[in-house]
Amino acid sequence: MSQTINEGILMPTIQILRNGQITLPAKIREALNLSRYGFLDVKLKKGKIELTPTTLLNDQEIKKELSAILKNVRERNKDFSGEEVERDVADAIKAVREQARKEDKC
Repeated sequence: MSQTINEGILMPTIQILRNGQITLPAKIREALNLSRYGFLDVKLKKGKIELTPTTLLNDQEIKKELSAILKNVRERNKDFSGEEVERDVADAIKAVREQARKEDKC
């Protein structure tokens, strides 16, 4: 049973326990459908801690997803040389990293 929690509503203050552990209020866990032993991405942004629910894939799932992505890329780029595709991928990675650096500075 998930409840709707509006962003910006003040929740109880939580305490940092030994080893840096915190407990998220039950209403937040329920609203985000977080389960025991779930995972959160952690990001420091503008002096605040941002937690985002995420999932981890096992090796087989990763290989399957990567194979599907590569197949799609090959099909869309069959008229281009390998060097052109590699250059475009390198440029795209560079652009994403630059954007991430800019966002981290904000």
